[in-house]
Amino acid sequence: MGLNLLSVLVKGSAYERGAQLGQKGGHLIRGNRDYYFTSWKKYGGLDEEAVYKFMRNFVEPIRNYDPEILEEIQGMADSAKLTLEDLMAINARYELAISRMGIAKPTGEACTSLAATGEVTANGHTIHGQNWDFRNLERCILVEEIQDNGKPNIAGITEAGRMGILGFNSAGIGVTANGLISHRDSADHGVPYWILIRGVNNSITLDGALSRVFKAQRSLSGNMMISHEDGEVIDLEITPDNIGVMYPEEGILSHTNHFIELRHQVQDLFRTAIPDSLIRSHRAMKLLARRRGKIRVEDFKAVFTDHFSYPNSICRHADPKVDPMKGFTTISSLIYDLNTRVLHYSVENPCEHGYQTLRPKSLAPDNGKMERAVVSKSRQKRPMT
Repeated sequence: MGLNLLSVLVKGSAYERGAQLGQKGGHLIRGNRDYYFTSWKKYGGLDEEAVYKFMRNFVEPIRNYDPEILEEIQGMADSAKLTLEDLMAINARYELAISRMGIAKPTGEACTSLAATGEVTANGHTIHGQNWDFRNLERCILVEEIQDNGKPNIAGITEAGRMGILGFNSAGIGVTANGLISHRDSADHGVPYWILIRGVNNSITLDGALSRVFKAQRSLSGNMMISHEDGEVIDLEITPDNIGVMYPEEGILSHTNHFIELRHQVQDLFRTAIPDSLIRSHRAMKLLARRRGKIRVEDFKAVFTDHFSYPNSICRHADPKVDPMKGFTTISSLIYDLNTRVLHYSVENPCEHGYQTLRPKSLAPDNGKMERAVVSKSRQKRPMT
């Protein structure tokens, strides 16, 4: 039987949305904050003031990137009875872990992303998803639906207090994320990785989503797989000074936690820490390819519950020999049908708890008319060149 997550719907101005999140999920936000501060103290020797000082580096870069994101963070902090730095710590915890605790340590998410375009799915829809593997945070994650003013509505799964959402928006754009670590990561300035994810969440067009990543001041590596309901999927291997691009092979694309496109340009530090990434990426592609032309959501579920090379499998399980605060486990599995705007998700391992289904009304295809109208204006006939 599936476990339940807190489901939060927020709307209004940026500050109001943050305040609603802080009011409805404050206990989870505070728990998430305490988890990270305890971990940083225990494993990195960082006290509260050291964390706060580091987090102040990101305030102005976020303000310059999108001031409404900073307003939403402030609203959340005020409502949850926390400081701005506390909420920044949740949103830039990836940066702090790499910058202050050593880039050679496995500090990112060990996830498996997978997508299939309409050419190879049974119903012609774009299907996209991932297994989110991280520390045992299942009690500090939630389902979030955002009704924005002037931007697409968003739905998906996120950590309590985090701005970036693993999910999709009413413009038919979906995003998943995978940790990458390279020797180029400085991580002490720039726009935090999960803020870039929110930039993608807020985008109306696919090229707009790419611009939110390419034009940003970046400080560390990470991977994003971005999809569109019209059958386009693109994977971005991000470093501070470069971005590698990958496209589907015969309608299917997978990515895990090692560099592929940029493998000859960077020293890949995460691959050394979790070499199972090399297995998961190939295996996910191989398993789904067997169903090419007939792929359904159920086929994604079969891939995401695969246990080859257990416990470090696509469906990752906690290793009892590893400290829970250092090891990885699948804390959620997510699958999006972008054309119907339906989210299938698990709480903890999908093999044990199954999937639940979310059909957010504010993201239904008919509610995307505004976004599509904006796009259609840009597609008015132009002279052939």
